[in-house]
Amino acid sequence: MEELQQYWRFAVALSLGLIVGLQREQDFSHDSENTVGGSGVRTFAITSLLGSVLAWFSEYWESVLPIIAGFLIIGLMNILTYTARLNKGHAGITTDVSLLFVFLLGALCWRGEIVLATALAMVLTILLTFKLQLRQFARSLTQADVLAVVKFLIITVVVLPLLPNQNYGPEPFNIFNPYNIWLLMVFISAIGFLGYILMKLVGVDKGIGITGFLGGLASSTALTLSFTQKSKETPLLSSSLSTGIIAAWVVMYARVLVVVWIISPEFGRAMAIPVLIPTIPGLLCYLWFWFKDRNLRLSSSQVPEFTNPFELAPAFKFALVYVVVLAISQFARIQFGEHGLLISSFVAGMADVYAIALSVAQMSLLESADFHTSATIAVVVAGIANTLAKGAIAIVMGAPAMRRPVIAAMIAFTFGGVVSLYFL
Repeated sequence: MEELQQYWRFAVALSLGLIVGLQREQDFSHDSENTVGGSGVRTFAITSLLGSVLAWFSEYWESVLPIIAGFLIIGLMNILTYTARLNKGHAGITTDVSLLFVFLLGALCWRGEIVLATALAMVLTILLTFKLQLRQFARSLTQADVLAVVKFLIITVVVLPLLPNQNYGPEPFNIFNPYNIWLLMVFISAIGFLGYILMKLVGVDKGIGITGFLGGLASSTALTLSFTQKSKETPLLSSSLSTGIIAAWVVMYARVLVVVWIISPEFGRAMAIPVLIPTIPGLLCYLWFWFKDRNLRLSSSQVPEFTNPFELAPAFKFALVYVVVLAISQFARIQFGEHGLLISSFVAGMADVYAIALSVAQMSLLESADFHTSATIAVVVAGIANTLAKGAIAIVMGAPAMRRPVIAAMIAFTFGGVVSLYFL
């Protein structure tokens, strides 16, 4: 069995080298940096296998010298290859760096880190394959996008570790944890930025339905407002824009579940099915209207504007709303029991469903499992209120042709929410 494990590690190292090498080989005809002395599939496979063999020697001799020597030799060979390419006017070093990386992946395979090595190899292959798309994405970023990311990194890496991780406030309101509040603010902004990146990569002109899903990942409220405004500017697109709004509402429920699950896994498991039930009729409603307009695409002049969600002002606003909702929910629950929690959830949900979802998730960490049902009901009620509020915005501010699909979606989501509450 031990010999089989050794052969298995060498086989995985060889396979990973072949995968990356095949990508580089395929890229030869498109990448000018490989036209002189380029490393292809055989070189990558041999290098990965060499890394695994030298790792075996290092373990056998109980010395890291074989690995270090192999790394330096391959690095020197890459320098010579790079110099030859440079003389021909080709200065790219992507293949050279990838070759060193594959050498280390082979060493990881011998160390038994098969899953880690495979995951890293897949990431490397993806980065190499999507070269043009990544370049286009980098060029699409504005200076404001970069500055917003830098500010986000500052508040995450610098500020977050400095905040105290303990509860403050008089009993029974000692539920305000500065570290957790800041962490939630960072987490919500990160999810929004993920949706923003996807829209940058895919392009919001690829279809109203796709834009709706990606916009819902960033902010379903912002997308509803944007599409509502577009319906006034372009009435012929009203029906299709309402389809994108419905898609964003579907994503909202899934996003709430993911956020709560990470904060409180036990509560997330308890609320998974009840929270996802409203998405079933909502998704069917979306598919119905999408089928009618499945070939419609947005022109460049009709593409809605989406700002970088890493701006600090919206993040601080969310933190403030979250603290207020947390205090109101706790007060209402103490004074009026479950009915008070439901009322506060409905009112708060009209403004922001995530704030009430995270507040009850935070309270669930301090309560027994019996509180999960009441907390789940509160989240569903908040979701219904949020859908009704956004639907009212679309009906009042949007073009007349938008009303029929939006009203149908409001009925579908509300019906699903009522069914979920009935079983709860």
